[in-house]
Amino acid sequence: MTAYNSGTGMTPTQTRAFSYDGFGRLVSENTPEGGLVTYTYTANDRVATVWNQRNITTSYNYNSRSQITRVSYRPKQSNGAGLQGVTMTLTGGFGGQTTTSGNGNYSFNNVTGGYTYTVTPSKSGWSFNPTNRLYPNLSQNQYFADFTATPNPTPTPTPTPSPTPSPTPPPATWTKNVNYDYNSVGALSGVGTNITGADPNATTNVLNTTTFRASGAIKSVNYGNGRRLTMGYNANRQQPVSMKVDRTDGSDTIIDYAYDYYDAGGHNNGRIRQITDNVDPAYTTTYAYDAYNRLTQATASAYTRFYTHDAWGNISNFSSTTFSYATNASGAPATNRISTATNDQGTVGLSYDAAGNLTQDGSAV
Repeated sequence: MTAYNSGTGMTPTQTRAFSYDGFGRLVSENTPEGGLVTYTYTANDRVATVWNQRNITTSYNYNSRSQITRVSYRPKQSNGAGLQGVTMTLTGGFGGQTTTSGNGNYSFNNVTGGYTYTVTPSKSGWSFNPTNRLYPNLSQNQYFADFTATPNPTPTPTPTPSPTPSPTPPPATWTKNVNYDYNSVGALSGVGTNITGADPNATTNVLNTTTFRASGAIKSVNYGNGRRLTMGYNANRQQPVSMKVDRTDGSDTIIDYAYDYYDAGGHNNGRIRQITDNVDPAYTTTYAYDAYNRLTQATASAYTRFYTHDAWGNISNFSSTTFSYATNASGAPATNRISTATNDQGTVGLSYDAAGNLTQDGSAV
């Protein structure tokens, strides 16, 4: 498929365009939601780069075992523009130094995984936030964790013969980390942070003791607050059929859900038909769908919600809130992004970046 039009003739129309190379690999897509996205590939068909409408290029490097080997970031100025000439220093299991290009990009290639690394930017006359980034037990490519560069203020000359004032100490830095740990097969085994603790290398105080089914689905995990998540699955389809959150000793259950996928005729198309709440039965909810498998109603003893959709699958009304979409010349939603939401409390507007990510939610129109 190279293009799809959701209407013909004089009816409202949306166009989605796709292009492929001689090997059948997707090289570009242009959609109402995300705009133009382009792809390049390595010789063995792995994605090499992805470019999007925000003019951000994500690059992927692989070693001979298809493991990630690159750390790549973009120091930028407070106005969002890339900063050239920043010296980037990598220390840890592998050391190196490079300088940012004209658009602020840089990368360290062929970095050995499994070690702890620190990346530190420096440029005369500039300060950076954060001052560095720490990557404990690196096991995957790192992207989109920019440094923000701010020019240092020009010092005010001290009049003579007044005595020279003592230099003002630099402001205290605030460096916090979120760390990830993995087991021998590369599955996530722990997450930790010093946002809530003192150890900058913590890997267990957010979650730990993860177990998985053979399919890779999460089976259980312990949280840093003493809680435990346990998941159950059906044998035939591997669909989640239960979710329970309690303490690790089995007491004080706060979530206990059972999921049912079968309709009255015994059919299972993957849509949840009912969620049974074993903690608060008033919130046991049944779900109804239209012929296109779009949610139309959610019903419980405590509430009922209705949903309607437009021809393109966008929610047009939800529990007395009406959603509006900017249209193109044919009258179809131009981007499928909600532009306003209106209910009896008034109307609010929503804003997005060029790639379709929500940037503002709730401003009055």
